[in-house]
Amino acid sequence: MRIFKKAAAHGEVNILLVNSLPEDLTEITTNDDHHVIGHSESGNHHVLERKDVRMFDGGKTPAGMQILYALIENPTNVKQFRAGSPHDTIALDKGDVIRLTPSLDYNPYAKLIERSRD
Repeated sequence: MRIFKKAAAHGEVNILLVNSLPEDLTEITTNDDHHVIGHSESGNHHVLERKDVRMFDGGKTPAGMQILYALIENPTNVKQFRAGSPHDTIALDKGDVIRLTPSLDYNPYAKLIERSRD
């Protein structure tokens, strides 16, 4: 388990502690027991448990480049759905406010910036 002070990466997801949530965010709800914060093509998603987190859409971003915010209501973890995960679990504390962004890669052949893939 890893504990971080300001910023961390979990696969293709960047995690940054921020002081507060921006205004005019849209809360994201789910019926699953978790929020997917990093989609994996192979199903090995990076997630936060739903019961301990309020998740918000940062808005105004294209598909695949979504910026998310989360308010941690009880201690929880960033983890990956994968046996023998190469990514350490990251601990989050009650009251943490985090900004989640995708890692980006530049494709020189297509001359595009794309979301990193695992």
